[in-house]
Amino acid sequence: MKKCTDCGQKRKEEDFGKNASRKDGLGQLCKYCKRQRARYYRFRRKVEVLSAYSHGEPICACCKVTEIEFLTIDHVHGDGNEHRKELSSGQLYGWLKRNSYPPGFRVLCFNCNTSIGLFGHCPHQNPEISVRLRSSAYQLRGKARGEKVGSSKLTEKDVISIKRSLLSGESVRALSTTYGVCRFTISSIRDGHTWVDI
Repeated sequence: MKKCTDCGQKRKEEDFGKNASRKDGLGQLCKYCKRQRARYYRFRRKVEVLSAYSHGEPICACCKVTEIEFLTIDHVHGDGNEHRKELSSGQLYGWLKRNSYPPGFRVLCFNCNTSIGLFGHCPHQNPEISVRLRSSAYQLRGKARGEKVGSSKLTEKDVISIKRSLLSGESVRALSTTYGVCRFTISSIRDGHTWVDI
């Protein structure tokens, strides 16, 4: 049994992370307290970055939502996909802070960010466009497929190769790792739900 220096509770040794620099080889904090601290620091860093880009209290630049849970950083020029590929998962806020809050970013809520990313505008900016889009959406036939979708990671050649690999018995898991897509995408290709024209 070992006592956590944060919560003060005695816990089993497997409830502590490894730390080779300590005599007992275990960290000072239990895994629960360490997780809680990490969550707190991530939240604090998010608030700090959002505050810097909002020039004060974090607020959506479009709809003025102030709930931190709804806010995120938007790449103003739409190059977020390429930028995220350069960074490790979840590293954007740290990168912005280390680089002294460079221009080209703004605070948006997830609704506004998604709408701008998908439709090129936000309903708060021009409600008339949104009404036209909603009414015309019912007239659309079929779904956007494959390379027509701007966010598609796969090319036609990739899909042909995936289909051949599936026929030769390669697993969905292995193919998802090879092509950097989720298993659902590979399964959808296999089952003919997407990329149906290839």
